[in-house]
Amino acid sequence: MAKAFDCFTKSLEHDPRHFESHFNLGNLYFDEDNLRLARMHYDLAAEINPSSPNLYFNLGLVLALLDLEAL
Repeated sequence: MAKAFDCFTKSLEHDPRHFESHFNLGNLYFDEDNLRLARMHYDLAAEINPSSPNLYFNLGLVLALLDLEAL
């Protein structure tokens, strides 16, 4: 897992607007139950590629879980 985080982070150093890196970091943070960082990366990915249905599915799931946490 640490290697995956490192690879995607290094990718963003070279191209801060790399959609797949933000999307995959969002997925990794989601798997680690860090919903706030997952949301941040999904939001950034949505700015880069607003037509990805998989992205919006994952973002919707994170938003729903964050709403549950707020209760």
